[in-house]
Amino acid sequence: MKKKILFLAPLIILVFIFSFLIGSKPPFKHVVFIAIDTLNAHHLGAYGAEKSPSPNLDKLAAEGLVFERAYSPSSWTKPTFSSIFTSVYPSTHGVTNFDRVLPQEFDTLAEFMREQGFTTGGVISHILLQSKFGYDQGFDYFGKSFEGIRGFKAIHADVSSSKVTDVAIDWLKNQTNGPKPIFLFAHYFDPHNNYYHHEKYDRTSWYKGQIVSGMDFQYLNSIVPSMSEDDKKALRGLYDEEISFTDENIGRLVAYLDEAGIRDETLIVITADHGEELTERGAVGHTKNLYDELTRVPFIFNMPQKIKPRRVKEPVSTIDLFPTIMGMLGEKIGSEMVGKDLSRAILRGENVPAQRQIFSEVDYSAGRIVAHKLSVVEGDFKLIWDKDRKAYELFNLVQDPKEMSNLAGSEAVVLTRLSSALKGFRARYQTQAAESKKAVAPKEESKDNLEQLKSLGYL
Repeated sequence: MKKKILFLAPLIILVFIFSFLIGSKPPFKHVVFIAIDTLNAHHLGAYGAEKSPSPNLDKLAAEGLVFERAYSPSSWTKPTFSSIFTSVYPSTHGVTNFDRVLPQEFDTLAEFMREQGFTTGGVISHILLQSKFGYDQGFDYFGKSFEGIRGFKAIHADVSSSKVTDVAIDWLKNQTNGPKPIFLFAHYFDPHNNYYHHEKYDRTSWYKGQIVSGMDFQYLNSIVPSMSEDDKKALRGLYDEEISFTDENIGRLVAYLDEAGIRDETLIVITADHGEELTERGAVGHTKNLYDELTRVPFIFNMPQKIKPRRVKEPVSTIDLFPTIMGMLGEKIGSEMVGKDLSRAILRGENVPAQRQIFSEVDYSAGRIVAHKLSVVEGDFKLIWDKDRKAYELFNLVQDPKEMSNLAGSEAVVLTRLSSALKGFRARYQTQAAESKKAVAPKEESKDNLEQLKSLGYL
């Protein structure tokens, strides 16, 4: 018996080593990270929208893992992408105003992927993500879909999802037969204001009122108080048409992965930088609030051969993306990162902590917009602190998903617990940020760029 065991021992060890090596092999060869600017999760069929405008995204969600309660670290583009790319809060990287630059000292997701041997490509469609703001760090190729636009008044017409997909596919065609794995960041812009009509996805032909395709954003906001319910429905119809147009072109990108024969070995990640207010609070746009219509975003992982269809209800943050990719590649998370590695939940079906605290912040002051707010989500509750008004808003997100009933005066125990969490965040991150100005301002913006920023609602 002893001899038999001794004889089998080397074989058992070899099997163990082989199993370990197979188990540690990365689950994907390529990564396509799709980010859709200004996409409110509630408007996708995968997140409960009726008459879904997003069949391609819904299909990717149905085949993959959907985080139902994913939150953005801020409510506008620059701080959010800076946080997604670095897995630190806006207070830490310092990109809190439109004129700030992502500092070189932070390691980015693209830099990590390049160090892992990936060829890295980025296709952007927003002037705030240009190279001069530091977002090209780690990319071998960093292309714009808006080269040669006809001036700031045409930015929404010229920055198009079809162009993003065209540029992305052109780049992929030069990479798919290469020796290196691929990391692609594809950024789609169309759901951002202004909102344009798309006949193919018509939701507004029934309407004859004051809301029109491509309406100037400043003027649109000025007429919100006078809007009828039909006006608001038409506005949301235009927004959904923009989502449909984007969805169609994301479908084209995924179809190319099939055509190129790399779909089965490609991890597709889908999220948004933030959502959009569509008159819920008496205004249209984003930047100045932290309610769910701005901070609740889609977060989808799709790779049918490796990821089983599943929906996760526990709250997570999009700053978890970087450490999750690291976890999938078998790498340890950097000590400076605040995001969590969700790879075990995605690949093995493990649970996500239910009582984790998820923070979002906005610290913005430019033109007519001033906003200094901080929020935390824990379980069913969300607390928002408005620094300027020195006021709390507490919501039960299950009983009051639209965040209309402030419970700060009636839920003393919850208020105490979550306000303590916000105070801890401010002491750890925001005080530290005030003492260290990490982000440096670029050269003075041109008149044309300032007009673009104004038209986009940032000034």
